[in-house]
Amino acid sequence: EAGPAQLHFQAARGFRNADDLAALARSMAQSQRQQRPTSPDGAPDAPAGPDPKEPQGPAPTPSPPVTSPQARNRIRAAELFLRQAQAQTGDDQLGALLNAADTLTRAASGRAELTPKEQLKLARLLRKVGLALAARRGVALQAAALARVEAEVLAPLTSSNPRRAIDRAQALARGRRGDQAQSELEALIAGPGARLPAAHVALAELHLGAQRNDAAIQAYHQALAVSPNTSGTAKIYLALAEAYVIDARTDRAQSVLEAAARLYPEHPKIMLALAEIYVQLGLSGDARRTLKAFLKSAPKTHPDRARAEAALQGL
Repeated sequence: EAGPAQLHFQAARGFRNADDLAALARSMAQSQRQQRPTSPDGAPDAPAGPDPKEPQGPAPTPSPPVTSPQARNRIRAAELFLRQAQAQTGDDQLGALLNAADTLTRAASGRAELTPKEQLKLARLLRKVGLALAARRGVALQAAALARVEAEVLAPLTSSNPRRAIDRAQALARGRRGDQAQSELEALIAGPGARLPAAHVALAELHLGAQRNDAAIQAYHQALAVSPNTSGTAKIYLALAEAYVIDARTDRAQSVLEAAARLYPEHPKIMLALAEIYVQLGLSGDARRTLKAFLKSAPKTHPDRARAEAALQGL
């Protein structure tokens, strides 16, 4: 017999707009509340503590394990809540995100019953909802807790895939487990991830977030050493230059960006970053030349085009 959640999912197949989706999500949440035990005044029962005057009975029966259909249904429910959040704003959006977070956490308790592909989908949803919560005020603890759940879901996927190990370390960092994230990244780099630029970049970002600027700069240099000349490499040059700026070594940032400009002479972000460094160093002629190169290579819709034009006029 289909339970309330399954019936809601069957009904979900026919929703046509955000209002229908919101009504469905509210109905699902109401069904979940109705399944909780309540006290005579209608409030959910609080777990009763042991009464020292009464003889202690047998330990309570543990909750039955979550089955794979239940876990899959909860993933579908979370997707509905997430779509509801994307269609709303303010407190309504936050409520939908928190519902999605709660539903995904419940789904994660049955992660062992899911296939690796389903586990990865669950982890990505946890990341998406967690990042959305982290961008809001007042729910930082919930976002960190969700990141730790994401790390747990990713754990069985890391042994055969170094990139999942990077994802797990980043989740640990967002979950305020920086020391563990650093340890796992260093172990990865010492082994199968030694030639993965993303592993070194993840370690650099971890160091930078902890204000270990020298260690971050070293990790970015190691990422460049194992990175081919691709658009991803250009991003590493930009990140390294920014780390030098944060460390108040603008001259080193200049050297990094000039090297990047020789490799990627038409890369708009590199040209603009280099022009800004020239402005900081008072090199007006170099700044003017570089800004013109940026305006020549950047598309008309580039978000920084107006800023570059204003900077050029000010020189």
